[in-house]
Amino acid sequence: MSLASGVRSGSDEGVTLADVVQRLKAIEDIVRPLQPIPDALNALEDTVRDQGQQQVALNLALTRMEKQILDQQALNWPAQDLGQNWPTQDLGQNRMVVGDDSSDDDNEYDEPSMVDDEAGSAEKMVVDEPKPSKPIPDADGWTVVPPRRGRGKN
Repeated sequence: MSLASGVRSGSDEGVTLADVVQRLKAIEDIVRPLQPIPDALNALEDTVRDQGQQQVALNLALTRMEKQILDQQALNWPAQDLGQNWPTQDLGQNRMVVGDDSSDDDNEYDEPSMVDDEAGSAEKMVVDEPKPSKPIPDADGWTVVPPRRGRGKN
């Protein structure tokens, strides 16, 4: 309902007491949700005497309200949106085909290729030598004992 409805311009003749009461109730309904804010500030003013303490208390109250708003916003975000900002890496771009020699023909520089590095490191990882059953002393006379974890049952 509009507050100006029923009021004629320049004249109060068409306004009855019932219209005034109805408009006051409409204003009261608008103001009522805003009432806790001044009440809370008045209570805060009554309990805080010093101007500096009042500023700290207001900042604390504002910070708490901001935290509640941010918490509510975080709850409203769908779980799928949370991971969308993470960069993804296509692993296929970083791999070379083992049997593809066309990239080597186009290579103008004598740089070692990734395939050669992977093959070399794979050869280093493969150990054909059996592990000695007894520890062998090193040059300083210390006996190096292999770790017990990962040996399995013998």
